[in-house]
Amino acid sequence: ESVHHLVDLLPSLEVALENEDMEAEVIVLENGDFSESENFVANRFPQFRHQYSGLNHYLFSLNHIVANLSTDFVMILNDDMLIENLGLKKSVGLLQKNPELFGVNLRITDWDGQNDQSAVRDLSYRKGFYTSQWRLEKTEEVRYTLYPGGGSGVFRRSMFVELGGFDRLYFPAYAE
Repeated sequence: ESVHHLVDLLPSLEVALENEDMEAEVIVLENGDFSESENFVANRFPQFRHQYSGLNHYLFSLNHIVANLSTDFVMILNDDMLIENLGLKKSVGLLQKNPELFGVNLRITDWDGQNDQSAVRDLSYRKGFYTSQWRLEKTEEVRYTLYPGGGSGVFRRSMFVELGGFDRLYFPAYAE
C-alpha cells in the first residue's frame, strides 16, 4: 500500500503545479485494491483522481490509461518521489518545439535534494556486453539521453501509444 509514499508525493506535486501555474489532470493509479490510498486521495486531494489498475503490473498498468487519455502529453511519476521543482513547463515546451522527441526526463534528486538520482542515460559496449548508466552531473543544460525514465518523465502520448506503451518484454523487470 502506497499511502506512506503519497503523503510526501501528492503535496509536493500540488505545490509544484501551483508554482508553475499549470493545470493538469492527475490520476493516482493504484496497483492493487487498497481502500486506504483511495480514501487518502479523496479526502486530502479531491482535485486528483484515484483509479485501480486491477492487477499489479508495475509500469505496464499505465498502458491502457495513457491510451485512453486525450491529452498531447503525459507525465508519469512513481509514488516514491518528492518533487521540489517539477520543470513541467520546460519539459512540455521542449516537446512542443521538437516534434521528433518522444519524451523528456524529469530531474530527480535524493530526499535531501542534494544529489541527482537520474540524468542523462548513456549506452556503452564493454567486454561483449551493452550496458547503460546514468551520467550524474549537476547541470540545468538540456541534453539528449538514451531514453527517458519511465517513472519520472513527460511523454508525447501519441508516440507512447504508437509504441504500445511500456513493452511487456521487460516484465517484471524495472526497465522501460
